[in-house]
Amino acid sequence: MAKKAQESAQIERARKKIEKQLLASEKQFNAESLRRMRELIENQLKRQSPTRVSLKTRQIVLFDENQHPAQTESRFVKHLLDKIKEGTSKKRPLKKVIKL
Repeated sequence: MAKKAQESAQIERARKKIEKQLLASEKQFNAESLRRMRELIENQLKRQSPTRVSLKTRQIVLFDENQHPAQTESRFVKHLLDKIKEGTSKKRPLKKVIKL
């Protein structure tokens, strides 16, 4: 059975530093901190509930039988898609790089 090579001082310091960071992060994850985070998320959901769109009452259409993507409503996104389709670079058109 082969013996392990002895750690250099630099490797030993780095290992101890990482172990110390792991212990510090493990201390942050305890029952109390998880409970506080759960309460924070629940409060944010309650606060934002009046502005949330109910998906049960609204029909969402993203694809027409998975053949074509839905039309984008954002002008910025449409502009980017047009640039990709045209190919903005003369050296290497984006259309050849990005498969749509």
